[in-house]
Amino acid sequence: CQIELSNDELILLSAVNNFESKIDNSKILYSASDEDSNIRELGNVVIDNRPEQSLSRYKLFFSEYIGNYIQTNVYINYIYSANGKDWKRNESYIINRPLEDPYVIIHDNIYYLFAEDKFDVPFRNIRRYHSADGLEWIDDGDVLDITEANHYEDRDVSSPTVMIQDDFWFMYYEGRGHEWYGSINLAKSSDGLNWNKMHETNPAYYPRKLEIEWDYKTAVRDDLLFFNEHYYIIYHGIGYMNFYSVGLLSSTNLKKWYRINNLPLANLNDLMWLQADSTMHFIFQGDNKTINSIEVTI
Repeated sequence: CQIELSNDELILLSAVNNFESKIDNSKILYSASDEDSNIRELGNVVIDNRPEQSLSRYKLFFSEYIGNYIQTNVYINYIYSANGKDWKRNESYIINRPLEDPYVIIHDNIYYLFAEDKFDVPFRNIRRYHSADGLEWIDDGDVLDITEANHYEDRDVSSPTVMIQDDFWFMYYEGRGHEWYGSINLAKSSDGLNWNKMHETNPAYYPRKLEIEWDYKTAVRDDLLFFNEHYYIIYHGIGYMNFYSVGLLSSTNLKKWYRINNLPLANLNDLMWLQADSTMHFIFQGDNKTINSIEVTI
């Protein structure tokens, strides 16, 4: 059924209108200098306002690999910036374990990193780490695994996005089944370690199975966007066009989400978000060698 969009949803959609046409004029934040180095998947940007972190106030996490991608050769690193405009790459991987698709939050001055665990293949779970400075990390082990009795996530869980709301942790993640392409599901926790999947309301978003839809095959969360006291999920999906495109989801209760754009915003593998002053920065992979940004003022 057709959903009547709110004024804020219409304002946000208007701001990202013609997004595809802006890609060619995007700014390159980082370009891999090694010809064998490749960017696999982007994570999010965190902002650390502590004085000792002034030179790396902004950190954008991502996974990268050398040579051909074989799942077990992908590791997490980040680029950093003092002002959100000029970026440098951290010298080396931050964790010596194959991990992919990171998402990081800062809570009570501690970094918490969630990522797909690629140490075992085929992968199936999400692992957590924590750190006081973003450089030295402590392994907290696997925190989310498949549910064999659930047809929509009996193959793997991946692509975590985490937020804290009213003292509870919420994780949006991709679930895939042996007969299920992929949906965005939700888990809840009181401590960020022990998670309960919201089986009564999952999937949180599952595309309509109409072959004319651009995301009917699968939906994978990218980032959480916060605009005018309201959360949105940026996600990528694949459908009748047979390549990834990005869109926006909205919700009235954080449990069930609906798409607010009928057409994809752009043909991209992922799209992340950073708010700096009055400007929104939308960050994406230009290819597997660059990280690019488009500035949007609302």
